[in-house]
Amino acid sequence: MHKYSVLSIRMKDQFTKAVTLDEKQRIVDDFVKEMRLLGFSYFILKGKFNDEDFRLEYKDMLFDTIDKDSDNMFTGETCYRNMLKLYDVWKEK
Repeated sequence: MHKYSVLSIRMKDQFTKAVTLDEKQRIVDDFVKEMRLLGFSYFILKGKFNDEDFRLEYKDMLFDTIDKDSDNMFTGETCYRNMLKLYDVWKEK
């Protein structure tokens, strides 16, 4: 199992079990913080990390987070622009 799989599985399980909108928002916020801390979007886009390994582990969570973004947090004008760029790249695959 990839070393980041535990994070991915844990967050998916938490999101599935969340009942209220506040709980789901907290889980999404935690996910965004984790991804920003990893800086994975930037490094994948620059070819420093293996795209395939991370795409297999994080694609669903990244897509769910951005697709369900009702607050328009993921735009080119925000600090999440690399996550949005990665989303677009992975959508093409």
